[in-house]
Amino acid sequence: MARTKAAPPARPRAKAAPTAPKAPTAAKTPTARTPAKAQPAKAQPAKAQPAKAQPAKAQRAKAQRAKAQRAKAQRAKAQPAKAQRAKAQRAKAQRAKAQRAKAQSTHASTHPPKLRSPATLALIDQLRTICLALPDATEQVAWAEPTWRIGGKIFAMCDTYHHGSAHLSVYLPAPLGAQAALIDSDPARFFRPPYVGGNGWVAVVLDTSPDWDMVASLVGTAYALKAPTPRPDRPRGRATSPRR
Repeated sequence: MARTKAAPPARPRAKAAPTAPKAPTAAKTPTARTPAKAQPAKAQPAKAQPAKAQPAKAQRAKAQRAKAQRAKAQRAKAQPAKAQRAKAQRAKAQRAKAQRAKAQSTHASTHPPKLRSPATLALIDQLRTICLALPDATEQVAWAEPTWRIGGKIFAMCDTYHHGSAHLSVYLPAPLGAQAALIDSDPARFFRPPYVGGNGWVAVVLDTSPDWDMVASLVGTAYALKAPTPRPDRPRGRATSPRR
């Protein structure tokens, strides 16, 4: 029999060369989606404009009034202090004048009128002549008796047997201590009057042949006590300190 050839031994397989590690693949970035097409906005109907509240003429008038008020405020602010003081002084003088006129106005007395004899009226007339000879003196009836005033203040008041008084007399304000000195010197001529005697006034009896020069002197002193004190004149301008 014919020999069969033996099959050659199998060659060992060559080892495969090691393969290089695969490089990491980049992370897939999500693909941006294409935005949807914006739908065209629906056209809104135009809002109706509110009607103007005021006509143009009224607006111009309002603006003019506001402008006039601003101008007035600026003028008042710009007015110097001297003019403001002068205005205040004029207003004060007017108020004082009105008060003097009110004080000097005659008022009806609530006391019943008195019946006076001709001799009593003659004495009152003589006293009236003395009182009204003084500057700015006025006569006013009060308590049914004649009174004489300066600047609204009484400086002589007649007592015609008032409330049962024994004499016709005149009440006069007197300096401090004069009341006691006069009464001590002649108690028949002077006495402390009711109502006002506590304030230093003195009463002078007139119906017993007084010394009218003495009466006029006492009336003049009483007038000086009640007359308003004149204010000294202020120097004009501001005092300036000497320059160094």
